[in-house]
Amino acid sequence: MLEGRNCLALSVEQQGFFQDLAKLRLVAFGALSGLVMLDKAGIVHNDIKPDNLIWTEANHGSGPRVKIVDFGCARLDHRYENGRNWALAEGGAGHLGKWAPEMTLRLAIGHRADVWGTAVSLCELLCGRTVWRSEMDTAEVVMTQALGLCNLRDGVPPSLLRRSPLDVRQLYTPAPRHWPLRRTACGQLEPLRPKRWGLEQVLGQGWQSSDKLELGQLLLAALVLDPAFRPSATQLLQCCSFLNPRIYEAGSERVG
Repeated sequence: MLEGRNCLALSVEQQGFFQDLAKLRLVAFGALSGLVMLDKAGIVHNDIKPDNLIWTEANHGSGPRVKIVDFGCARLDHRYENGRNWALAEGGAGHLGKWAPEMTLRLAIGHRADVWGTAVSLCELLCGRTVWRSEMDTAEVVMTQALGLCNLRDGVPPSLLRRSPLDVRQLYTPAPRHWPLRRTACGQLEPLRPKRWGLEQVLGQGWQSSDKLELGQLLLAALVLDPAFRPSATQLLQCCSFLNPRIYEAGSERVG
């Protein structure tokens, strides 16, 4: 048995615990390192969220670590399933608030969906707000929150919608220019848009010139709506200085 506290419980019991960027770095590094191992095994966790990330305290001189638990929603990566699209057949899996955009659009699910869930979890632990707030929130609301984080003000890109087996544009005549949509009390359709845009809602104004710069760079890299362009966990661990301070140090030496 793995002993420790899940990160959601820690954030509730100790307000501001993960505003310490050193602690949040441990979460990011632990989760992404675990995803690297899952990727090598061809497994998608499908339920990466703060309560499935366990903070274990120091043991035998080592520092605290973060581990992934609860594989009840795990599936084989679509690359190993010979074209089977279980996301379409099963209607999605895992916690709705951490659904990657490709889950909402019922695209084939791979390793990069877990990268999205990790990035959203980091945002929630830092700012204390959640993407999914109540049972009233739908997949369209969650997708709208994703658009806000990615600062995509024109809605889901048509190139991504066209790849979806749902092809939501065919549900409406004429085809909408913006998706997601919601129906008003009068029965009319209108674009569903977030109230906040960009990472400022998570990191605060001026984060580019603060100690949150490297975290912001990690989130910008991971929170890519289209999974075809979202990096893997391995790529993030190799390229993001928030996860690997030696990258920053090497860059500073070259500049000097």
